[in-house]
Amino acid sequence: MIKVVTGVHRPTSGEILFKGKPITLTSVRKSARWGSKPSIRSARLADQQELWRNVFVGREQTGLGGFLDIKRQKEETRRLLRDYMASLRKSSASIPR
Repeated sequence: MIKVVTGVHRPTSGEILFKGKPITLTSVRKSARWGSKPSIRSARLADQQELWRNVFVGREQTGLGGFLDIKRQKEETRRLLRDYMASLRKSSASIPR
């Protein structure tokens, strides 16, 4: 499945939807433009890393000179978590008690 979603293999049946619309992934490069990149890692390694490193594995953000932009990655991770937590609060508030 990972190889289909990342454009390595074509699906033999079914379709891939992106935001509700069917897309055709004919190559790894085209798949990457849709944001799909494989990242196979050991769970042990992931458990030992800080969260922001796991969020950006395979798509690390760099700054001048190609060095990791750790500050930007941490800030983006905080923003993603805040947005996610806010969406959980909204969804739980709409559940009748």
